[in-house]
Amino acid sequence: MTLSQKVGLRIKELRKVKHLTQEQLSLEYGERSYISKIETGTSNMSILNIFKVCKALKISLCDFFNCNLFK
Repeated sequence: MTLSQKVGLRIKELRKVKHLTQEQLSLEYGERSYISKIETGTSNMSILNIFKVCKALKISLCDFFNCNLFK
């Protein structure tokens, strides 16, 4: 699994835990089609954009990366 796929999987996981649709997350973050591409691992994210998604999900970067996917 590539790093992009891991990031996408983590965003999808956290979005579902928060009971948000891609559309609801995009209202906070900005771009629905981009969220879909990220979650499928077809788009790379900069650390700034990961930070923005974390802010929209109301979690820290530390919490985002603190999971078994990134170990």
